[in-house]
Amino acid sequence: MKTRLLMWRWRSNPLRRRSDVLEAWIVLAAALFAVVAGGSAGIAAGSGVHDYLLAQAKDRRQVGAVLVGDPETSRPGADEVHRSRERATVRWTAADGSEVTATARVPRGLREGDRARVWTDTARQRIATPPPGAFDAGLQGVLAGVSSAAVIVALAWLARRVAGVRLDRARLRTWECEWARVGPEWRRKRGTW
Repeated sequence: MKTRLLMWRWRSNPLRRRSDVLEAWIVLAAALFAVVAGGSAGIAAGSGVHDYLLAQAKDRRQVGAVLVGDPETSRPGADEVHRSRERATVRWTAADGSEVTATARVPRGLREGDRARVWTDTARQRIATPPPGAFDAGLQGVLAGVSSAAVIVALAWLARRVAGVRLDRARLRTWECEWARVGPEWRRKRGTW
């Protein structure tokens, strides 16, 4: 019984209007668009983010650096992530043999002259954040893919709703015109005039 109710717009019916058939096609097109475009966008975004994050891991390396000065004292109210690390000026030898000096976060408790491991961007010889691991890159890729697919599905649903509202308004205008034509005659026959 439910299938018959859901498919009433597709079956031949004397009460079926052209707008009902049009709405059925719009619903079908929106569903197909959501599945195909949403899936494609999700896969493309997910693999793109995953590949980008893994490429970052190839461009970064961890090097040994020497603290040039004592670390700065942490500001009160620093968030929990940075409480175990302090900012300090460090120096390391780049792959081309040049000396590079920059400010980096180092473990708390180190002093001038101590050695620390820091992440660098090999192309620009700058301090960088640690690259995400394979699990983090995969997770962020999945989240990007799901988010992209959700946006496409939401757009398809919104387009279907806008089309439905416009069709409903057109149906109401049609009914209003029909009632203006038939209503006075119907009232006269019923004796309500």
